[in-house]
Amino acid sequence: MSDILTATREELIVLVYDLIDRVHAQETQIAYLKDQLHQKGKNNTPMVKPPAFVKASVQKKKKAPRKKREGSYHRTREVPTQQIFHSFSHCPNCNDRLLGKGSVGYTRTVIELPIVSYQVIEHTVLKHWCINCQKRVMPTVDFSSETLGHGNIGINLASTIVTMRDRLRLPLPVIKTYLKLFYQLDLSIGELTEILHTVAAAGKPQYDNLLEQIRKSDSIHADETGGRAATPPDIRRSVDLIRSILSERLGNSIAQHIRILYGGSVDKSNIQEFLQEGGVQGALVGQMSLHTNEFIALVHRAAMCYG
Repeated sequence: MSDILTATREELIVLVYDLIDRVHAQETQIAYLKDQLHQKGKNNTPMVKPPAFVKASVQKKKKAPRKKREGSYHRTREVPTQQIFHSFSHCPNCNDRLLGKGSVGYTRTVIELPIVSYQVIEHTVLKHWCINCQKRVMPTVDFSSETLGHGNIGINLASTIVTMRDRLRLPLPVIKTYLKLFYQLDLSIGELTEILHTVAAAGKPQYDNLLEQIRKSDSIHADETGGRAATPPDIRRSVDLIRSILSERLGNSIAQHIRILYGGSVDKSNIQEFLQEGGVQGALVGQMSLHTNEFIALVHRAAMCYG
């Protein structure tokens, strides 16, 4: 039947009887559920298996008491570096003049970064005429704590550039964009490179001194390219120690099948000694892997050790 308004009398009678049957079925189902609910509340006996259309009840788990936090996780209140006061001078309702300083209604802290521009500090050295000496005198100013070398780049600016390049590993174009965006300072890539070279040259004596102390030390606990490489007997002792520790913890059969690699100033001149006399099963190649011909020669000599 497509439409109840256009249905015939016979179709309407069939529909009425069908609805009556459905009503009887629903009433029977409701009576059954009421009886089961009454039985459960009467003697608290377990109910029979409910029909498939009835959703099973799930008992809520008892929540354990919440542990008290040792400290809150909100940000601690910062000490204000600037205060701005907001108040009425006249009443907004009657426009009468307000007297007194007023009391604090509430405060709100805003954390903000200042928009600053770079500074150009000009040091002017004055000279004066001395009557007794019959000449002009002026002070000798030490700018070593103010500028980098003999240029006009300040210590703070140079330190910022070196930190972004050396510690943060930022490319020079990114550093250039950062200085322009946040400080309105426009430095070229060449100027940034010159600053980095100047700082490196200024710190080279200290670096060479530390490097010399390391090379003269009895033991070196670091890999320094170009420094003193280990000898095959040194490597053999280290390999034997590692294997003994592995044997104690994992067993001798497993320890003998673990590959031990050596890394530290490996090149084509010493790779065969390390593999044959040092007792290692491979090497971690560092700087030599950047040079194609040297690396290929190193691989060929290492392959000769394995036939």
